[in-house]
Amino acid sequence: MKYFLLVFFILVLAVVGLQAYNLFIQRRDYVDELMVLMDEAKRLETENQLLSDDLEYYQDDENLLKEVKARFNYKDPSEELLILVPALEE
Repeated sequence: MKYFLLVFFILVLAVVGLQAYNLFIQRRDYVDELMVLMDEAKRLETENQLLSDDLEYYQDDENLLKEVKARFNYKDPSEELLILVPALEE
């Protein structure tokens, strides 16, 4: 009877130990995943801040017009457009 209890106790300890080990591995995986998600959240917050800054900048009509002129060579009918091309170095 004592032998049976000792074997049973050892088996219970082994099962509990295995479950504890599995929980430890699972916790480690969750911590790693949490770190990845926190890094992504920080990156997204930074990107969101940059987009908010751009949105605020382009809310001003003068800034928007300046950007359109710079990107698309836009000009008002009352303006003259002068494009300077640097000379080729030989």
